[in-house]
Amino acid sequence: MSVHQPDPKRWLGLVAVMLAFLPVVLDMTILHVAVPTLTQALGASNTQVLWIIDIYPLLMAGLLVPMGTLADRVGNRRILLAGLTIFGLASAMAAFAPNAPLLIATRMLLAVGGAMIMPCVLGIIRRTFEDETERGLALGLWGTVGAAGAAVGPLIGGALLGHFWWGSVFLINVPVMAVVLPACWCLLSRREKITHGHWPIGQAMLLILGMIATVYAIKAGFAARQPLALVLLAWPPASPFCGSLSECSCAAPRRCWTCRSLRARPSSQGSSWPSWPVDRWPG
Repeated sequence: MSVHQPDPKRWLGLVAVMLAFLPVVLDMTILHVAVPTLTQALGASNTQVLWIIDIYPLLMAGLLVPMGTLADRVGNRRILLAGLTIFGLASAMAAFAPNAPLLIATRMLLAVGGAMIMPCVLGIIRRTFEDETERGLALGLWGTVGAAGAAVGPLIGGALLGHFWWGSVFLINVPVMAVVLPACWCLLSRREKITHGHWPIGQAMLLILGMIATVYAIKAGFAARQPLALVLLAWPPASPFCGSLSECSCAAPRRCWTCRSLRARPSSQGSSWPSWPVDRWPG
């Protein structure tokens, strides 16, 4: 009886996927210190600046689950490599954006790439580390990198702005992707177990539309820059969009998330980790 041997390159693969995950987290906070500089350089309005900052986490939040499900259908390695390529190209485009609308568009493209990268990192860790002790350690390292990346983002952004122009906060991702992309290509296993089923991209679009409508209504209302009638027209679509998503998601009990799904369980290292991203990922 043959005993399954763990991948000897699994720890190198973990380093590669953590480096792939780091720029995605950095981009959530690194831009904040560059806002005054890019506002002056691009002549962006207050509303445009808010969308430059907010469109990235809003769009990525809505696409995380569908991209994770797509990775189950196509393969984590393929979606990760595609996400890294998109993220690197979008970073270069954002660094040299000549105006605010184009920068918002490139931030949307960054969100698509980030949404492809994040669930694949978790999926690869889950499949690579079959031993519970090693998996707990790998997840702990992944969480540490994510928390540290979000914390040091403003520090890195400030250091870059002290020597370069505002686009450097995006351009720094390009050499990272140039190293991580071939590393993931070489180190990650090409053999993956593929599942079949429905890809819920429609539900993600409903969620994104609902969130954007809500954010737009709140910003327009507090800024008092839009007529009250337009604000009232923008807000109501948010509820049916998000409600439809909930109804569609809970139509399949296997994909329904509950508070119990979010319960943290202790690992062998003494830390707790929410079980839903790894054990209850849709698909």
